[in-house]
Amino acid sequence: MKQIQILEVTDCGIEEIVGREEGVEEIVKFVFPNLTFIILNSLAKLKTFFAGVHSLQCKSLKTIDFFGCPKIELFKAEPLRQQESTINDKLNISTYLPLFMIEEVFNTVETLIMSSKYFDMILHSQYSGIQFNKVKYIGVTECYNEEATFPCWFLKNVPNLESILIGLSSSREIFPGEQLISTEKETQIIPRLKELNCRYMYNIQCICKEGLQMDPILQLLERINVHCCSSLVKFVPSSVTFNYLTYLEVTECNGLINLITYSTAKSLVKLTTMKIEMCNWLEDIVNGKEEDDETKYKIEFCSLKSLELISLPRLCVFSSCPCLIMFPLLEDVVVKECPRMEYFSLGVINTIDVQHIQIDEENHWEGDLNRTIKKMFDDKVAFNKLNCLALSDYPELKDLWYGQLNHNMFCNLKSLVVQKCDFLSHVLLPSNVMQALHGLEELEVTDCDSLEAVFDVKEMEEGSVEISFNFPQLNTLVLYLLTNLETFYRGKHALECPSLKIFNVYRCEALRMFSFTHLDFQQPYAAGRNPIIPQQVLFSIEKINEEKAEENIIFENLEYLELSSLSSFRSFCYGKQAFIFPSFLRFFVDGCPQMKIFSSGVTVAPYLTRIIVEEGKMRWKGDLNTTIEQLFIEQEISHSNVE
Repeated sequence: MKQIQILEVTDCGIEEIVGREEGVEEIVKFVFPNLTFIILNSLAKLKTFFAGVHSLQCKSLKTIDFFGCPKIELFKAEPLRQQESTINDKLNISTYLPLFMIEEVFNTVETLIMSSKYFDMILHSQYSGIQFNKVKYIGVTECYNEEATFPCWFLKNVPNLESILIGLSSSREIFPGEQLISTEKETQIIPRLKELNCRYMYNIQCICKEGLQMDPILQLLERINVHCCSSLVKFVPSSVTFNYLTYLEVTECNGLINLITYSTAKSLVKLTTMKIEMCNWLEDIVNGKEEDDETKYKIEFCSLKSLELISLPRLCVFSSCPCLIMFPLLEDVVVKECPRMEYFSLGVINTIDVQHIQIDEENHWEGDLNRTIKKMFDDKVAFNKLNCLALSDYPELKDLWYGQLNHNMFCNLKSLVVQKCDFLSHVLLPSNVMQALHGLEELEVTDCDSLEAVFDVKEMEEGSVEISFNFPQLNTLVLYLLTNLETFYRGKHALECPSLKIFNVYRCEALRMFSFTHLDFQQPYAAGRNPIIPQQVLFSIEKINEEKAEENIIFENLEYLELSSLSSFRSFCYGKQAFIFPSFLRFFVDGCPQMKIFSSGVTVAPYLTRIIVEEGKMRWKGDLNTTIEQLFIEQEISHSNVE
């Protein structure tokens, strides 16, 4: 093992790296002269390197990546005294020692990723004032103190530090409001910090505050990567400049409305790559509202070669500054899933090398950036590439939705969410939309009072022939608070959902479902009673006729079924067919007072062992039908006692 260079252990349940043999009492020395990388991630049960008194020597160690290991100590301040270790050993005390001593780590390590607990240990130890000349990369994670910051004074102790990572943090700020530099002498030891990474900082609102004395540090940054900072509402104040920045990436920061100001944009003379992705509220990249229009002459991105704007549903324009914007070296422009982007800039654009805008494998070009973006906007090109659509956010789609739809529109849509959508008619999905949604995986419809049917396929009927509509990828279907929904679809058609795993219906009192009838849809009569309204097939696994009425019906992938607040619901199916649910695991029933039985036929659900009822209570009486019958009887008895 002395030749080992990399030790990486992740995502497992071990408690020790090296197991202890019985009878071993002396101090064990582990020497790994060639070990340069040690990576311990997501080891919830790990307690120690070795369950006994030991020392660990790794004189060539360059990288420590330590994350998600709550039971093991990373650092210790000094070696365990021989007397203490002997006493512990004689008393048979299980000694779980930290991995390293602080001074040994900083003598060799260049990259150190650790939780804030150990970073605080360094800051408050006797070594806090020592210069750690080897360290180039520090990552601090798992900080759950909102007031915690990366102290500016510590930067003077790591003169060769190039990169900082702050991740999985509740901190409201990265750097505290303190002055870093006070004398000329101290200016000479400012580290040349090149890279700043912020990931999963849930409470941070700005990378740095207005007037914070971090400008000398920030101005030297070459790379900034910000990911999943949901509370970030302002990237940096307008006073901050990035004269050396070459790479900027901002992803999944849903609090941002504007990215940078005119003055900050003017400083980006060395920026070569900009990537902005999945920021749901972002309206523009360069915003000029904070400066006087008279001072805005031009912005020149002298070095920018690659620009990516991806999945920005509210982005209207790259630059809202009414000034000349120049891209002398721009070559690659990628614009995807930006359906509201109507223009590239409100000012004049000067480009030389741009010849197209890329959307996946397709290229678009109309002579210049503004005309190309405008043509893409008019043609609704962005909707062709959307994976997720919240229909309520796009009232401008009303005419297309119920009118003539391009056959490529929504062809890549995986998730459709419809919530309080005011422009809907009585039908959610007309036939022209249905034909474009064969790749749909999730459909969620909530609180739409006008809806009477989800699908309307009457116009596609051909006499009495039943047509099947196949949604092979649909795995989740949610219908919630649809008070006027009467039917799932209109017409003599069947819906096939072979991949359905989750089906949730809640507060859809007018909906009648899960019943099979003959293909002629003649109204069956009950002796001595009023005609029964014919039921439709919600899931047509197969056309049901007299010859096939005895065949089994299999819901191959259905895992979860919830029936809630259905005041008229009586049964999953009135027919005699046998239902087989080979994957059925969870069934929730609440507020279905008329449900006497699950199905009149045989029901096979080998993995279902309980039914969840109101308030999370569990019930089971041997099988599904018997349990439902018992629940109905208990409910009737309860009502009788109340009366």
